[in-house]
Amino acid sequence: MANNDNDLKLTLVHYLVKVEKYKADASISDDFNVYLYNKKADLKVIVITIGEALENDQKLDNLISSLKITKREKIKTLKVAIYDGIQNDVACISNLDDAKLALKQYFPRITALKLQTQEQSRLENDEENLSEEEILETLRNPNDSSNVKLKKLVSRMNSNSVVSILISIIFCIMPVICLGLSWFIKDNAIGVNGGAATAMFFGGTNRALTVVGQQFWRIFTYVFNAQGLGLIPALFQIFFLGFMLLKVTKYTEGIIGSWRFALIIFITYPLVGFFLSVLLPYPTFSGTLILPAMVIASLGVTTWVKKSDTITLFSKNRIIFPLILMLIYALFISGDVYDILLIVMGSGTAAALTLMFTYNYKSVDGYIALPVLMLSAAIIIPVIYLFIPAYGISPDLDTLRALLAYANNKVFSPEYLNKIIHDYNGWNYFIKSAGEGYGVYPFI
Repeated sequence: MANNDNDLKLTLVHYLVKVEKYKADASISDDFNVYLYNKKADLKVIVITIGEALENDQKLDNLISSLKITKREKIKTLKVAIYDGIQNDVACISNLDDAKLALKQYFPRITALKLQTQEQSRLENDEENLSEEEILETLRNPNDSSNVKLKKLVSRMNSNSVVSILISIIFCIMPVICLGLSWFIKDNAIGVNGGAATAMFFGGTNRALTVVGQQFWRIFTYVFNAQGLGLIPALFQIFFLGFMLLKVTKYTEGIIGSWRFALIIFITYPLVGFFLSVLLPYPTFSGTLILPAMVIASLGVTTWVKKSDTITLFSKNRIIFPLILMLIYALFISGDVYDILLIVMGSGTAAALTLMFTYNYKSVDGYIALPVLMLSAAIIIPVIYLFIPAYGISPDLDTLRALLAYANNKVFSPEYLNKIIHDYNGWNYFIKSAGEGYGVYPFI
């Protein structure tokens, strides 16, 4: 048996098992013939042979019979022979390019396949057969692992991509900038110790401003500041749920893929902001708490596998610390039920998107209904609520303070702010000049 033929066989078997989720029947396979099957696939049986394929293959017939639900059911089968000649009803290949050409009609992803040597296959099998002590040592020192993919993922935690830079700016740097600016805002309602008015001034979202006031841009800016509950919670969010989470964020990006992860993050956080602003009339949402919720959920979805390899175990290990920090903040520092709701919405939406982006659409089953229903609800419910007539919101003092601060700091004109207060929200108050600044006065 030529080494290159054996390498080609191992490469194809590895691809079909790992990527296309086929199973090799070890009881009938040998060094020259590998029998693979996938009950959920359209092409249920594949036989890979080194040399000429058998014309009358009793092992194949027995495998087909075992897969039939009814006697008349037709089981679609493909024979692949690593052979220079020609055989009827057999895909004869002599190299990896031939294999890609013959199989791409069934498996489009095979075009990216690279030849795997016997040594690489041995290393991967060794990785799968590690003892508990060896796995623990790998988790402690991943750079010493023989798993090349794990090494790349770990090294990615110390490098930057366009996606990780954008996430750093939005969820880490912008909150620091807003915290610094709050020192210089000359307004009694706005300050470094925060509060709802400070949160709204720096982009926080609520129904009165985002939906009724038509400032829909707030669904993108509510993560720019973390001062809604004061200085200590803000610092905890920025450093423990922001900067300390960046390595896990980069690792998750490496697992899922840059463009998929970017879509998950930049669809989830505005969608959640929109959902909460529409459905909840009074609370103000701000801060970076949604970032760990999204990252933990996305990375967690990738660990939902029956067999835990080293990468899966390492991923689970990466989840624990940020999950503990997030729960400490939500339960003991914030203690706000709306933060729990934000976590649930953020993690649920991110998990649903991750499932949608990583799902194997060639083998569709009932599980796909769960993310579809979750995403549909997150989009359709707030859209419906937008068009349902509802009672107006009672005047909110923090919202009025934030709008007054806009006027005093010349961010928006009093005319525009009065339109939000009186015309949109129907509150009998207005902003007018009072000495060197502005004040809020009731209509008499």
